[in-house]
Amino acid sequence: GANADQSMPDSLSPEVALKAQDAMKLYIEHGVGKRKLEEIAAEKEKGETALVDRWQKMIQIYLQAQCHIISLLGYTPDDRGITLYTTHLQYALNLAPPEQSEQLRKSGRDTYR
Repeated sequence: GANADQSMPDSLSPEVALKAQDAMKLYIEHGVGKRKLEEIAAEKEKGETALVDRWQKMIQIYLQAQCHIISLLGYTPDDRGITLYTTHLQYALNLAPPEQSEQLRKSGRDTYR
C-alpha cells in the first residue's frame, strides 16, 4: 500500500545509480552470480539444458542481483521495488551531465551482457 511506498527512496542521484550498477556488475562478474552463470555454462557444455531454460536462469540471476543491490538502497526486493528503481534510474540518466549519463548507460548495458 501507500505506507510501503513511503519507506522507499524518493529519487536516485546519478552518483548512487552508478555505484549501484557497479555493485551489480561486481556481483555478476565476481560474486555468487558468476558461480551460478558458470554452472549454467557447464550445463550447456553437457547438453543438459535447453537454451530457453538457460536463458531464464540467466535472467533470474540478473534479477536476483538487482533485487539484492536495490534492497541495500531501500527499495523493496520485488516487482514494485525494481519498477521504482528503474524509474529513478531513468530520471538519474536524464539529470546527469552527458558524460555521466553515457557512463550509466554503458554500465547498465555491460552488466546485462
